[in-house]
Amino acid sequence: MAGEAVKIFWLPTYSPHLNLIEILWRFMKYEWMEVEAYADWTSLVKYVEKVLVNFGSKYVINFVGTYRILNPLLAWGFE
Repeated sequence: MAGEAVKIFWLPTYSPHLNLIEILWRFMKYEWMEVEAYADWTSLVKYVEKVLVNFGSKYVINFVGTYRILNPLLAWGFE
């Protein structure tokens, strides 16, 4: 770690479009999970686990439309 440069850059106070986990949650909430997922806590946990287990195969995010926004973050090494 010695000799490594620290890179600091400004982010708006609230910027969910720049936070990768927010993007994942948005897809889960609005695209992949059914209304029944919100019936109770057990259902919600079940649906979230289902999405996470199948993420990358059944559930995929296409970043073509958001690449312009995410590219600066990915260039800094955020994944």
